[in-house]
Amino acid sequence: MSIGHFVPWPAVRRTCLRQLGERGLFCFLQNGQSTLYYAFPVFSSLSELPYSDQSNSMHQPLPIPALPDYAANIRLSRKNQRLSLEQLSQLSGVSKATLSQIETGKANPTLSTLWQIAHALHLEFEELLRDPEEGNRYFEVNRGNQITSVAVPECGTVFRAISPISMAEDLEFYQVTQEPHCVHQSPPHRAGTEELIAVLKGSIIVTAGENSAELHRGDFLAFAADLMHTIKTISAEPAEFQMVVRFAR
Repeated sequence: MSIGHFVPWPAVRRTCLRQLGERGLFCFLQNGQSTLYYAFPVFSSLSELPYSDQSNSMHQPLPIPALPDYAANIRLSRKNQRLSLEQLSQLSGVSKATLSQIETGKANPTLSTLWQIAHALHLEFEELLRDPEEGNRYFEVNRGNQITSVAVPECGTVFRAISPISMAEDLEFYQVTQEPHCVHQSPPHRAGTEELIAVLKGSIIVTAGENSAELHRGDFLAFAADLMHTIKTISAEPAEFQMVVRFAR
């Protein structure tokens, strides 16, 4: 509380004379010919001042919580339901390219887009906005009786799709056998796609664009598959190799 009458602060020059206990100062104030006495509270630091910039938390920005990992939830739910990007695209009406970008965190979907995806996956909307629980992390088994084979008779090649359908056009894993002297020709995949080949039996020649390599048992090759490429068996026995197609995201 102050003693005396009010004097506007700009007109006041104060000189503190002595303390009054732990929470006050008794100050000598001058304004022209007037002598006034005020009691002021004592603060140990500027942060204690009730109207200081440091303590006025009303004007301090509140911390923004991390964005929920909806991308992981979409990907996890899609894979648990054994859906490919193409299948989810058909169910949701969201393009495959957009879905791929959303799942990899390269796109910020609108509320409407997330609503379409949640409906297609039979999820409540808030389920997309929950942090994935440790026990619900992706874990998918593809049994041997679920593996499909695709034969290409004209080139004597059989592809066994080891990876599940949910990984189609994301990362595909094949066990391939090819008859002697047969050639498998593949058109370019989308830009940035790679193929990885590990030879288990026999010998093959892989050509991609202007590059070519002869591979034998135990050899490995990685190459850009976004251009025309061929695989030819050059051994007298059938060749057997593993192939991984890693699509660009």
